[in-house]
Amino acid sequence: YGMRYIILKSQEMKSVFFERDEEFKNQVEYILALPQLPDLSIHQLKSSQKEYTSLFLKWFEEIENRPAEEKIDYENQIKMKQGELLIQVKRLNFMAHRNRDQKRVMTANLGTRAFRVVAVLCALSILLGIGVAMLMTNYISGAITRLKIATRQRSEEHTSELQSH
Repeated sequence: YGMRYIILKSQEMKSVFFERDEEFKNQVEYILALPQLPDLSIHQLKSSQKEYTSLFLKWFEEIENRPAEEKIDYENQIKMKQGELLIQVKRLNFMAHRNRDQKRVMTANLGTRAFRVVAVLCALSILLGIGVAMLMTNYISGAITRLKIATRQRSEEHTSELQSH
């Protein structure tokens, strides 16, 4: 909008430039508040944005009425600073996407690990259940076997007593 103002000389474009500048500052402050962000790159972006705005402020106040050669040089400075800002925004965007992808992979790995732990715990609980069932069956069958033996012995004793009388 600053360049539109330079071309069109429209006060509306100048006010829109300042509105967008304020929005940009607010977005930078929002980004600064985010956790786990590389502060150095966002501070560089903030600094470049201030320089970019100051270039336009100087244009608005001083350069606008100067000779064409000075205007062209100054316009080139503005375009270079705009290019720097664009590169920095793209770098931050790349870093944000990379961070997001890393966190997505980490979350997927955690999910896989949790599934494996649950599967192992389920298998162990089934094996433990089978082991307990076998112990109970063995204990009960041992008691039944002892009861059979005792009953047979008692029966044999009772039969031998009956025959001896």
